[in-house]
Amino acid sequence: MKTILLKVVFLFLGLINFTNAQPLLWGTENGSGTLKAGTIYSVPLGGGTPTVQYEFQTIYSRSPSFSDLAEGVNDEFWGMTTNSIFTYSAITGNYKLESLIGAGGSLYKASNGKIYGVGVGGFIIEIDPVSKSINPKLVFATSLSGKLFEYTPGKLIGVAGSDIFEYDYVANTVVVKKTLTTQTGYDCYGSAVKAPNGKIYFLFNDGGASAGTVCEYDAATGGITVVYVFLSGTGSLGCRPRGSLTVGSNGLLYGLAGDGGPTGSHGTIFSIDPSTGAYNMLHSFSNSINGIQPWGSLTLSPNGLLYGFCYYGGAYNYGTLFSFNTFSNQFTKVIDLNDFTGRSPNFGNLMVASTGNMYVMFTAGNLAGKGGLYEFDYANGNLIPRVNFNTGLEGNHPAGKLFVAPNNKIYSTT
Repeated sequence: MKTILLKVVFLFLGLINFTNAQPLLWGTENGSGTLKAGTIYSVPLGGGTPTVQYEFQTIYSRSPSFSDLAEGVNDEFWGMTTNSIFTYSAITGNYKLESLIGAGGSLYKASNGKIYGVGVGGFIIEIDPVSKSINPKLVFATSLSGKLFEYTPGKLIGVAGSDIFEYDYVANTVVVKKTLTTQTGYDCYGSAVKAPNGKIYFLFNDGGASAGTVCEYDAATGGITVVYVFLSGTGSLGCRPRGSLTVGSNGLLYGLAGDGGPTGSHGTIFSIDPSTGAYNMLHSFSNSINGIQPWGSLTLSPNGLLYGFCYYGGAYNYGTLFSFNTFSNQFTKVIDLNDFTGRSPNFGNLMVASTGNMYVMFTAGNLAGKGGLYEFDYANGNLIPRVNFNTGLEGNHPAGKLFVAPNNKIYSTT
């Protein structure tokens, strides 16, 4: 196996703290503030005017775009911009420049408590949030796509260029586990997932028949199997996936194909049976009024339904929010997105908090047309605005995903 050298993409996020007497939402926004270099802001969870807590500076720290914060210790959070690493305390409101190392990458907190940064900038870094030491670990000679995840204690897996790689943070080694080819597929927009059979599955946007593939990776043997080859044009059951697979309550893997399908090439919902490798198209998007071009990933709700977004279509052609029942294979349009509900989820997904509430960030729409954070009331099919981005100073146009951490705080990427 060959060793490789990696790159760093950066992150940017927000959080909701449900434990305070008066909960606040915290977030970061790219391109906002008086210097247009980004801001850190807070806003009451129940709604209200955002308060700018810190403005990124054009010289040392700016543009925390498409990035995730990682939680350190004592309510302190770490983030990366294009040219810096910083910490922000949710308790004191203090921002501190920790390093002029920057990459525009993705941070991931591993089970050893350390935070690892990777991306297109060319290296892996390790952050100790207790001692605040920042250690460059390895340099890559290729770009990174998708995200890392810890598939087994001590080992992270991801995609760099045309390689699936494993980073052992104990031994500080990177090993190429498999070189991707046109046949296996490449260009990963989302994360790998671990299925109930213990195998790891990737969705690739390109390769195969030039329309993407589903691949199964066996970490024990290093073998990769093409489970399904997406086709475009005649005979297509979906193609060009732009997200991750989702493990359903029945053990099947569910995904969205952003294009293709037998009814107008507007995308499909599909399942993969990891025990047999069988691909099954479950729904073909054909009617623009119900939404077309499903981008991103599906989210399993507490009510057992899968929820997702179409980027286009609907009553206003700003997309739709839909549900899918995996037992009856019933598709239902839930909401037509518009300038008032919020629109343009891009590759973002609904996320489920520990409370059972669901949240999503929209990059556009809302009162000022600059997006916002919404709670999705799946019981009644309503989107409830929680944060309205109104001015450049407060931040606007959030463009990323939300996820919940073990500390019951919600993070969003922009």
